[in-house]
Amino acid sequence: MVNSRSIPPELWAQAWDALVTHFSRRYGRDDAQDLAQETLAAVLQRDDFMFRDPEDFLRVCYGFARNVLKAAIRSRPATEPWDDAAPLRGRDTVRSSPDDAVFLDQVLRTGKRRLEAEEWRLIREAAAAQMRNEPYDFEQEDANRMRVRLHRARKRLARFTGWRK
Repeated sequence: MVNSRSIPPELWAQAWDALVTHFSRRYGRDDAQDLAQETLAAVLQRDDFMFRDPEDFLRVCYGFARNVLKAAIRSRPATEPWDDAAPLRGRDTVRSSPDDAVFLDQVLRTGKRRLEAEEWRLIREAAAAQMRNEPYDFEQEDANRMRVRLHRARKRLARFTGWRK
């Protein structure tokens, strides 16, 4: 039986590559390399952990990765300090929980800060039209292009905020 200290360096490199891919593609994390490094450090600290075969090493790394990801999500700092005096634009909307208002405020701040001005304008105008139960119509000559831009802007905003369908 082998422990983490007797795993060949090639397996450590394969595990690092697999974990970076796992964090970035499956969870869309921008800090995938840092999380992979933390995962491997956590595995290395456990010198009492024994493997039947060196091939089990990657499976164990994925188990540690789940815990590292949960810890990273819990310790994630707020994007901006909370300001009680700031008006919350979503207070008049119907919500299912108090957390939705906080999430809406974070989405608004993130969209304004990280999206291009044109993308952010498209999203705001489409959302305002949807809130009024009106169709959001584009000019006839560039309607398809604008719908695609709106769709892509919404996808980028969803990726930045961590929201998935």
